Amino acid sequence: MPVSHLKVIQAVERCRTAILGGHIERCDSCGFERPAYNSCLMESTSLWGVL
Repeated sequence: MPVSHLKVIQAVERCRTAILGGHIERCDSCGFERPAYNSCLMESTSLWGVL
């Protein structure tokens, strides 16, 4: 497998996980809080929420 493919696989594995850090999202109406992890920002993984 080409190195470029391995790099994409690693980015996908880390995307939106605690490894990349994040913050807490809080609902202004009810106060519910949840972690929101940072994206890897790679163009090839930008559609994760759609898949």
